[in-house]
Amino acid sequence: LTLHPTISFRKQGNGNEVKLRIESQGNFDDHLSLFNLPENISIYQLNKDAEIKISYNQDGLVNPTTRPFNQLIFEIKNADIKSPALPYPVRNLHIIGNYNNGDMHGPETNNLIVDALNFKVEESFVDAQLIISNFIDPIVKGHFISEIDLDHILHEDIINASGKINIDLFFDGKISELQELHLNNKQHAYGKILIDSVDILFKKSKQHIRIPTAKISLDNHYIRIEDLKGEIMDSNIEIQAELNNLDQFILGRKTALFGNINITSDYFNLSSLNTANDTIKDNENNFRMPNVNLDLNIEAKKIEGGFGSIDHLIINGNLDHDTLNINNMTFDYQEGKIVSSLIIQLNQHDMPQIKRGKIDAQFNKLNIDELGNTSGNGNDRTKTSFI
Repeated sequence: LTLHPTISFRKQGNGNEVKLRIESQGNFDDHLSLFNLPENISIYQLNKDAEIKISYNQDGLVNPTTRPFNQLIFEIKNADIKSPALPYPVRNLHIIGNYNNGDMHGPETNNLIVDALNFKVEESFVDAQLIISNFIDPIVKGHFISEIDLDHILHEDIINASGKINIDLFFDGKISELQELHLNNKQHAYGKILIDSVDILFKKSKQHIRIPTAKISLDNHYIRIEDLKGEIMDSNIEIQAELNNLDQFILGRKTALFGNINITSDYFNLSSLNTANDTIKDNENNFRMPNVNLDLNIEAKKIEGGFGSIDHLIINGNLDHDTLNINNMTFDYQEGKIVSSLIIQLNQHDMPQIKRGKIDAQFNKLNIDELGNTSGNGNDRTKTSFI
């Protein structure tokens, strides 16, 4: 490891004018060994040929109230990084950039400039450029492109997947001003996420989730989900959605993420949802209801479950944080029709509870045996009906 330092001091007032320059280049592992990383940070570099080049510059007056200009220029090539904090190793890492504290030599003028960032994770890749200025109220300019190959990313014991997700995102401006910029007809964040032929297999249940196609677009603080078509075993579903206030939601502000979600289905079998037992562990203590306010519109031609089947389901409602308000729900069941409105409390650790409801039903004929009594042999049931 070779360092090339140059330094000069000149007395000025109650401080010193300092010029410091340190340059170095060579093996990445040799440079990494200079730093005493905290015990809770474990980073392993796997490629012995990885290289790093750094140049640190400090120039200006140093006294009890003044900080000098600082700049760190860096380049890393051919690095393979492994860490317990990363789900997969990062390979062929190449990054070029610099950090400086700007004209005022403080956090409001700090700049992190990444001229190039690219790496691979299995058969997926990431390519990005990024500039972050003003660490107090960040101004971000960046372009992020990625192709995620699920066949190599998700190959666990309980789940297998194939298909690709392509991401292309651009951002330029303050995150805190996205909504204001949008109202002034200025687009400072846009992009798209394309889902292509995604197929997920739950190995234990042998159940499939298929998403042949989907498009998610970003327009400032709006997210639009367009033409998300999915299949869960023999069930099908199509989702359209528009979510607003994304900037405040990301920043953790108290304002809710709001918008609308429209769901349609020609046929849905509720047994398709039983994959949850294969994939979800008991993480109730970590779950928190998100701060959302979403209008919901659901239409399904046919739904089947332990209760039999219902037809022509229509639901109009709203999800306000942990309260589901169903303003109108209508569907045909057996030889009748049900119209209802409900207020349902969604609890963090318990089953949902109906706080208030109204149900109107009219039947020409109702067979009680189809209401979910599945005990015993179905051939031995006593058929009961009301006319």
